[in-house]
Amino acid sequence: MPTSLLEDQDRLARLDAIDVPEAFALALGKAPPDRPLSPPLGDAPLGCWLPLEARLEPDGWRIPLVWGGRRPFSRPFSDEDLAVWRQRPLGRLLRPWLDLDALIARGEALDSPEPAGLIFHISRCGSTLLTRMLGAMPGVTGLAEAAPLEAMIGARRRDGGLDEARQIRAIRAMAALLGRPRDGEGRSCVIKLDSWSLLDFDLLRRAFPDSPVVILHRDPAAVLASHARRRGRQMVPGLIDWRCEPPADSLTEHGARLLGALCEAGVGAVAAGGRALAYETLASMPPAEVAGLFGLEATAADVAAMTAVRARGAKAPETLFNPGLAAGVGDADGESLAMADRWARPAWRRLAAL
Repeated sequence: MPTSLLEDQDRLARLDAIDVPEAFALALGKAPPDRPLSPPLGDAPLGCWLPLEARLEPDGWRIPLVWGGRRPFSRPFSDEDLAVWRQRPLGRLLRPWLDLDALIARGEALDSPEPAGLIFHISRCGSTLLTRMLGAMPGVTGLAEAAPLEAMIGARRRDGGLDEARQIRAIRAMAALLGRPRDGEGRSCVIKLDSWSLLDFDLLRRAFPDSPVVILHRDPAAVLASHARRRGRQMVPGLIDWRCEPPADSLTEHGARLLGALCEAGVGAVAAGGRALAYETLASMPPAEVAGLFGLEATAADVAAMTAVRARGAKAPETLFNPGLAAGVGDADGESLAMADRWARPAWRRLAAL
């Protein structure tokens, strides 16, 4: 059944439209198995299959796929969409996979244009807002911190047999598969990277030499204050492969030193052709100018959609944005200010001056 179903794109689309498990089983003609069926995709059409993750196993890389249908990436982080799609009845039934060679072949066969833009950031400085504003334009896919792409960016640190040329092909293929249009319409794709991807800027520039680049930044004391309220995993020692993770006597020092490293990387990224953009500048930038950062033209309808996005919480779009609830420099405690001054603000000031 898996092979025949993989070949039948129309049936996959019909099954994907079913939300109710009982109705799904009736349409399938049998009760689904307890665990997803995981055949290789083989020569079956790519259809609306999307990379769900990428993991290195003893026999090589495996990239499980999930059927996304024609649904756009619409949540603040792309992994949230992928997680929802994997829990649909079809996602629970069938999860085919590609190996690295097949990923590269499938991606290169798409002959996709380079991303319309790459968004780098030091965290908590407006990157989610920027991606969501761009994604509100009907012709733009906003891909936000997708784990399968991050896995390829860090692949050589885990796979000693992978050379850089092949890694770059894998990065480009992963971006192509995730960002391609699935609704029959031509789309541009803007990719927001994880904050730690700034340390891989040179690699990503080689992968996408012609994509416009924006590097978002903010006073590190404000970033530390934001993480003190709700700490991101990048600020917890050992959770992220930073490659430069420093010794530190406290979480605050750890965060400040990492922010300093990101700001230093941001300075280098601007020197290589990127554009530095402050959190405060983005907050007041007209939507048409936001689109123009990446060479995109915003229509009146686009401007209205982008304005509506700006009025809501970037990470919690079901709520209205309340500037008074956003942590700023004034919320930083004495340790955060001291650590920011020692480890992060010198590099940030150089970045902000560019």
